[in-house]
Amino acid sequence: MFAKALSCAHDDALALPTLKGFAVLLAAEGLHNEASICVHRAVNCYLHNGWQIKTDLEQLLNQPWYNHQVNTELLTSFILQRSQNAADYLFGERVQKLALVQNIHAGNRGFHAWVSRNQSLSVRMKLWSDKLPLSPGDYVQLTIAEEDQSVVAVAPAQAQPLTDAGEIEDILRVTEKGFAFVGDTFVPKDLVPAGMDGQKVHVVRVVELDKTKNRYGWRALKVIIS
Repeated sequence: MFAKALSCAHDDALALPTLKGFAVLLAAEGLHNEASICVHRAVNCYLHNGWQIKTDLEQLLNQPWYNHQVNTELLTSFILQRSQNAADYLFGERVQKLALVQNIHAGNRGFHAWVSRNQSLSVRMKLWSDKLPLSPGDYVQLTIAEEDQSVVAVAPAQAQPLTDAGEIEDILRVTEKGFAFVGDTFVPKDLVPAGMDGQKVHVVRVVELDKTKNRYGWRALKVIIS
């Protein structure tokens, strides 16, 4: 994560604690040249700004591994390589899965994503760009940490075939009891505005467990008049 922070820093004056901390970590790993470069960059920053070198940096300068003749330009490629692997240190092995937005949480704090008939994952809304619209039935690409199945990233995705999910077009019918269906697909009331009964509609649907009947069935996530 030190490498990730340095790759984002545009001014060494704002990255001095990171440079010094990274130097200690690299030295502990036996990467003395890279550690020396971090120290050298920190020293140059102090000198460039006319600041007095602090005690912690003096201690690094006096370490037996410090090499004042290192080429500081070699650190850039090393930092980029390390920063690209930063997510691996945080989340471990990750997998990507196509999913469908199942519902938006109250207060717009997150949403549930349907991955399969047996898996639905909660996604924090702060992982989603606030510049992009989001509604149930939208396709998204999830990046999931394999260890605990938490979602660490999400992005928009194009519609693709998914087992136990799909899209159909047919006539929406409302029964005498007020239940709405499109063929064998149940449509929740909040997706059926007044006047939709008898209309031809396009439906994005998934297979879910009907807990009242203890069996799987089709459920609509999005309904659009054709």
